[in-house]
Amino acid sequence: MESKKRKFGKNLFILDILTLIIIFGLAAAAVVLLHGLKVENSVEIFMPDKSEAVHLNKELEKTFGSQDIIFLTVEDKFGTILSPENLSVLEKITSEIEDAPHVEEVFSLTNADYIISSEEGMSVVDLYQPEEDPFRTAVEMKRRLADWPDLYKGVLISEDLRLASVMVRVEPSDNGGWNREVTADLKTIIGKYSGSGLTFSMGGTPVLHEAMSSYIIKDIIILIPLAAVVIMVILFFTFRRIEGVVYPLLSLGTACLITLGIMSLFHVTFTMASLLVPVLLLVVGSAYGIHILAHFYDLAAAESGPLSGENVRFLVKSSLKGVRLPVALAGATTAAGFISLITSPMAPFRMFSLLSALGVTLSLLTSFLLIPAFLRLRYARGAEAGHFRPSEKPKKNAKNHDVFSFLLLSVKKGKKPVLAVSSLLLIVTI
Repeated sequence: MESKKRKFGKNLFILDILTLIIIFGLAAAAVVLLHGLKVENSVEIFMPDKSEAVHLNKELEKTFGSQDIIFLTVEDKFGTILSPENLSVLEKITSEIEDAPHVEEVFSLTNADYIISSEEGMSVVDLYQPEEDPFRTAVEMKRRLADWPDLYKGVLISEDLRLASVMVRVEPSDNGGWNREVTADLKTIIGKYSGSGLTFSMGGTPVLHEAMSSYIIKDIIILIPLAAVVIMVILFFTFRRIEGVVYPLLSLGTACLITLGIMSLFHVTFTMASLLVPVLLLVVGSAYGIHILAHFYDLAAAESGPLSGENVRFLVKSSLKGVRLPVALAGATTAAGFISLITSPMAPFRMFSLLSALGVTLSLLTSFLLIPAFLRLRYARGAEAGHFRPSEKPKKNAKNHDVFSFLLLSVKKGKKPVLAVSSLLLIVTI
């Protein structure tokens, strides 16, 4: 009988090791796939695919080109943009942007058209025509702009003649794929003229999309560690032991990584909706591991004397048996709640529902598989039952309880004058 127990314990030990290898192997594979994750920031993805507005927008882009325009502004804060030096810089910038890849069209003062009278009636010439005398060129530009103020002012140049705009139309692509490259090229081009005394800025839908992408990435980098730190603090003050922090976080971390790996494997992009999935998993999924650990510690603390490895395995089994159904039902109902969003007409919310449900399911599975394995391996040689009992609380806590009882009694009796003092005492005693 004793040999069977030892054999069973050995087999369970090997099974736990294999479980850890497989799950951590999947997490490692997911880490390798993380470089393939992409961020999608356009507003269009929130529109239903069959929407008439989406269909019309695609048709317009096929006929008239991309509707996304980048506005590059060139400003002279202390003079006029029509000075010979500034016009020369504007011409060079316009020429370089025209030669940049994935740029469909460029409009600025230096390549705009101008209508003049001729023997045939009228002719179209260049608005900017450099002459040997730069000063004369600037004077002629001012005259031509004054001839057609409605055509140029407020479009290519400001009313006070201090600021000029360069409108860049990007080649159409799926999900605005060229926006990032063109925006980067524009930054490189204007960087060459940073010493010209001019001020440059960029705007437009593509620039906003790229800025939103950077914000999404920054939020992911900040929010996930922040949520993890908060959960670590709560776990530590709950269990008062390092393993009570490490085991649930390892379980959650592997579930999050595998979820992200699946996203990358199936080319699912990050959106403003799916950004919440990793943080949501840390918050929601932590409950499953907490229930399993808390139940195990309660059962172990109720024992007395030394606990053998076999006793620990039995306690782990008993704790799983006690919480298996309620924890599984909690996870199932949470996943079902997220799945209900699958009826949304907006694709990002449908994907958010699937990813959240998948992440919750994986968090549930890793909690049931990893945490028991950790406990069995950690206490394979047994432990003292007293190790699992919480230490005695200091006397100050007893006084705190008396204060809280006084506050509760004051509120129940409706003693309003006491409320101010009670609030102060509450702050102090916490």
